[in-house]
Parts: sequence; C-alpha cells; structure tokens
Amino acid sequence: MALKTTIIDVGKQIAEKTVNFKSGYDFQHKVLSKDISIGDLVLLRDDTVRPKLTNQWKGPFEVTQISRPNITIVSVICPSRPQTVHIDRLKLFCARPTSPTEIPKDVGQPTRRSQRLLNKQNLSSLPAEQTVEKSQ
Repeated sequence: MALKTTIIDVGKQIAEKTVNFKSGYDFQHKVLSKDISIGDLVLLRDDTVRPKLTNQWKGPFEVTQISRPNITIVSVICPSRPQTVHIDRLKLFCARPTSPTEIPKDVGQPTRRSQRLLNKQNLSSLPAEQTVEKSQ
C-alpha cells in the first residue's frame, strides 16, 4: 500500500516538474505560435547554403492548407504545384508601400558643429536684453 501511494506521488511530482520545465523552456526560447491562416501571404526561408548577405527568403506564397505543424503553400508570382513545408520556415509577408516615402520639405542642410559653437558663443556674449529680443 505504501508503495502504491509513493508511485502516485512520484507520478504527480513528475507531471508538475514537466510542466515547469516546459514553461521555462518556452519562456527562454520564446516559442510563439504563428498566426498564419488560409489565404495569408507568407515568405519561405531558403535553407540552401549561400554567402552571408544573400536574401534567404523566397516568395510571396499563398497559404492554401494548414495541418499543423505543416502548411501547404502556392507561389503567387508563378503558380506551380503546391509545396508542403514546416511552419518554422515561414513568416508573414508585409508588402512595401507603393508610394515613395515623403521627405519633409522644411528640413535644410545640417549645421556644422563649428557653426553651432560660434552661434552659442555669440548668444552667450550678448547682454540679457538682446538675447530676449533675438529669441522673439
């Protein structure tokens, strides 16, 4: 009888430790579920060996089927046969904006450090009344 209770207690402790270790591992390794659904555009990581600075993502691809942890994708650019890949090799595709980035018009040339120092010295050498007038 004591052996049965010991076995039950050990089983409970093992279950608790397993849950603790899993949550610690997930926190340490930042295991996050990817929110990918059917119809999303994704990029596929290319695992071939390449030089360091080459682009490692191909795509975009459209998600056609999900059976975790695998996802079936089809190329958007040139539709071909579907590929089934692991979810770890995918990331959501974010399209670049089509309009050019607007540059503020009031931004002039940057002031050189020497010029800023001269301006600062000129302001500090003026009497207090003149600095108030200049700032207004």
